[in-house]
Amino acid sequence: MRWLYTLFFYICLPLIVCRLLWRSLKSPAYRQRLTERFGFLPSADVRQSSVSIWLHTVSVGETISAYPIACRILEAYPQYTLWLTTTTPTGSARARDLFSEEIVRGRVMHSYMPYDLPDCIARFIQKIRPVCAIFMETEVWPNTLTACNKKRIPCVLINARLSEKSLQKYQRLASFSQQTFSLFSHIVAQTKNDADRLRALGSMSVTVSGNIKSEVCVTPELSDAAKQLREQWSSNGRKVVMIAASTHAGEDDIILSAYRELLGEHPSLRLVIVPRHPERFADVEQLCLAQGWQVALRSKEQSVVDNTQVIIGDTLGELLLFYGASDIAIIGGSFIEHGGHNMLEAAVWGLPIISGSSVYNFSQIAKDMQDQNALILVDNQQVLVMTVDQLLHDTCGMALLGSNAKQYVKQSTGAVETTMIAIKHYC
Repeated sequence: MRWLYTLFFYICLPLIVCRLLWRSLKSPAYRQRLTERFGFLPSADVRQSSVSIWLHTVSVGETISAYPIACRILEAYPQYTLWLTTTTPTGSARARDLFSEEIVRGRVMHSYMPYDLPDCIARFIQKIRPVCAIFMETEVWPNTLTACNKKRIPCVLINARLSEKSLQKYQRLASFSQQTFSLFSHIVAQTKNDADRLRALGSMSVTVSGNIKSEVCVTPELSDAAKQLREQWSSNGRKVVMIAASTHAGEDDIILSAYRELLGEHPSLRLVIVPRHPERFADVEQLCLAQGWQVALRSKEQSVVDNTQVIIGDTLGELLLFYGASDIAIIGGSFIEHGGHNMLEAAVWGLPIISGSSVYNFSQIAKDMQDQNALILVDNQQVLVMTVDQLLHDTCGMALLGSNAKQYVKQSTGAVETTMIAIKHYC
């Protein structure tokens, strides 16, 4: 079965490259360093590299989430280079920013992950010489796992999650899926339900850690920066700031329409929209301008004046800061069938949090937070308007919802320590 998967991948490769080039029309970074995706690494990087621990983090969210793990690996294994791979340019930029000092010192090396094709993976593994390969959340690549297995390189999947919907998809190719998942030396799952579903796919060694993303660290410097930004966005406390974070195409209209309805009753309400993908920044700006909103862009440090209605968070790596400058959080990726995004970065600030009903990527967290009155799920735009309206009229209710969210984060620690215990068995 794997050979069919590989053949299909090779056939589709020209289309995949064309898609990258198409995306590069809006985001030029997609056409840069293309050779890395085929396993070719700059010779200077290879010369500096020794035996490594390979950590793959996909994009911005996973890179930020993996930061505590990466720091613990660097501390525990000074004899190894940490080779960090990402898939997206935004993830790459965030990785280079987070680990800039370690990259200069040669402790951390960074590149794109190569395509899951035998020759690409073979070149990459030969050059970075990993003693262990660590993947985040849902990164399951059959040829990569097979290549590592043949080289006796243990593979560990951390912060793993598997929804019921994804399980059903994998079970349509049960034999291939079980063969693939059995190649992991160990899997560290977010929840017991995730662990049970992973075992059903042939994963024999599975432990439960909780969600690494719950261990969000708010430094004093970040807290001070958020306070300053909040003064600007709230016009020194005269405005209530509502953030719609990680929105996808199709959601911005919903949020803006809801905002328009709310303004009639709450004229002091100000909206911050943070699109999930940077190639959508300009589209969201044009949408807001076309609808007649008074817009300010974070990237241009445009001054937020009294008549500013919508602020577009068109920068990378600042979402945690944006939450700290807000009063109410709406989580995107949940008003369309996308499965939602991480609620915990908003929860750490003690914000009242509202999400759409599509939360299958965070189903257990959403359920637990609902049970603790720390999250409100809404089905549609009208319910969203009603919910925000009720919260704005009930400051005590807002404070309780936010306090419960913050308490949920506090009681959900320990995932990093459990994950490191698992990793130490294989490095």
